[in-house]
Amino acid sequence: MEELRDKLAKAGATVHVLEQRELENYLAVPRALATFIQKKRRDGGRDGGDVTEEKVAAALEKCGAELRTITLRKRVVKALRDPVAIPSRLDGDGELAHLLEGAIRTVIAEWEKRRDEAADMVEREARDVDHAWTGDWRAVAPGDELLDAVCRQFGVRFKKNKDGATLAALLTADEVPKELSDLLRTLSA
Repeated sequence: MEELRDKLAKAGATVHVLEQRELENYLAVPRALATFIQKKRRDGGRDGGDVTEEKVAAALEKCGAELRTITLRKRVVKALRDPVAIPSRLDGDGELAHLLEGAIRTVIAEWEKRRDEAADMVEREARDVDHAWTGDWRAVAPGDELLDAVCRQFGVRFKKNKDGATLAALLTADEVPKELSDLLRTLSA
């Protein structure tokens, strides 16, 4: 992340890395989410009155706890998905088949190394997730999955691309985190 930030800064870009995993994490506000769920239920022809801020807050806690394992799995998979590929150029002396064979051996060795280090990686990532979880789990949980899990508790769904702006519009000024309001002021200046 630091490399990318430095590279963009050198190119003249202003970079701000959010404190939370994704924008949807900032929308996990019980009052606004309760209003959103009530509206979705009414739009679907159902009563929205039994959805309260307190029930939504409890659902956030319950669903958040269930997302810890998913958060860990996503982090491990992301770490393992870093590309390991045959170089685009096969430089060196010798026949192409031998150069290609050497490149394939290198790729296989890298995957074997990752396999051998997998248990350590899972343990390291689990420690990191546990540490972050005890600090502020809402910042590290997958926000769109959290919001959808809470909505499903009340018989509706949250679709990131469709519902994000609707839910954001329900936040009051004091519910918008300072980080975001400062960023929006900077962008609009």
